[in-house]
Amino acid sequence: MVVHDCGTQSWVRGWLAREARRRGSELHLVLLDVTPDTARAGQHARGRGVSAYAFARHRRAVGRLLRAAGDGRLPHGCASVTLLDRDAADALRTIGFGEAV
Repeated sequence: MVVHDCGTQSWVRGWLAREARRRGSELHLVLLDVTPDTARAGQHARGRGVSAYAFARHRRAVGRLLRAAGDGRLPHGCASVTLLDRDAADALRTIGFGEAV
């Protein structure tokens, strides 16, 4: 199962981690690290947007996740964290988890 979520709310990650364990799997977090302007442009391109307050709250939470990932610390419940910049995300075509076959 792949869920597209910003992943910044710990209760959401906890819920997803529990659901993954219940299914015999693990939660893998993929973080997209882009500038605020790039994030807003992406929202606009998809016809979405959030208030300035919600965007600032999101940026603070993402900042904490990025610092933790940069320090090699996994968020609670996550088996792995993969950090992508915009170019890497644009080049991504598939996502696979587990051992190579």
